Amino acid sequence: MARYGIPGSFDKERNSNRMDSAQEHSKPMGLAIFLRTDTPDYEEVAVPFHSLEEMVRICSEGWPNHMLENVIVHSMIGCEARSLTLSFTSSSKEEGTTILAAP
Repeated sequence: MARYGIPGSFDKERNSNRMDSAQEHSKPMGLAIFLRTDTPDYEEVAVPFHSLEEMVRICSEGWPNHMLENVIVHSMIGCEARSLTLSFTSSSKEEGTTILAAP
């Protein structure tokens, strides 16, 4: 189950750079889902965002012990709710490992 929160120091940054109250209390347009790499079960942390600029800032900054897994963007087209989910795969390269690329 996902825990809602903001990784690391972003919570302090968000509090010091407050958004206007109308935007802050509106429904988020999406979520960035991070996996905590410092827990054995890779707990999910869902971070809401209200604009594309905020999404870019959240997803492009490195968060200690957090790995970006998914970005979910919500939209209403007419009266129909839609969403787009972008998933990311991450891996690490061990020393001495050769990574082969397709031709």
